[in-house]
Amino acid sequence: MSENFYQAPQSEEGIAQQFAIAGDFIQLQPPAHLPSACVKCGNQEALEGENTTLVYINPWHFLWILISPLILIIMYFIFRKTIKVDFYRCGECADKNRFWRNMALGGLLATIAAIAGLVALEDAFAPYFALAAGVLVIFSLVAQTRRFHGLKVKTYQKPTFYLRPLPAPAMEAFRQLEKSA
Repeated sequence: MSENFYQAPQSEEGIAQQFAIAGDFIQLQPPAHLPSACVKCGNQEALEGENTTLVYINPWHFLWILISPLILIIMYFIFRKTIKVDFYRCGECADKNRFWRNMALGGLLATIAAIAGLVALEDAFAPYFALAAGVLVIFSLVAQTRRFHGLKVKTYQKPTFYLRPLPAPAMEAFRQLEKSA
């Protein structure tokens, strides 16, 4: 008897397909690897690999806040579903992402400096530092929203995550790569 009873059964198709496109949605199963195309523009040259962890929680779970914010936090950590996704960006899109990430971080640091100035300096300058802190917080939030990886979970049906559609050029590139695979 050379058969190993503890080994997981092998499917006839080998490894299950981890990526598929169903209509406008991208279907992923862990471990998730998107095809070699930029997730924003669909470019297939000069790509930089990145990874992220996407989180899904059924929107109905947010009703727990009616009982208590603490219960909501506990239930969030109990019921969330996560998936690690490897994806690609072209050099131009990666540079734009880095620029906006640095802008958001710089705005946050400048906000902290403005708040420190508000606390440390005289009352005569307080309105100016308060205004600067408010403007810088808004700037940081806008810069953070300009960052794009576009990967957002729409729904989860065990064991498959359904991602929201990406920009049209990326979806078209993914469809072509799916057909050629």
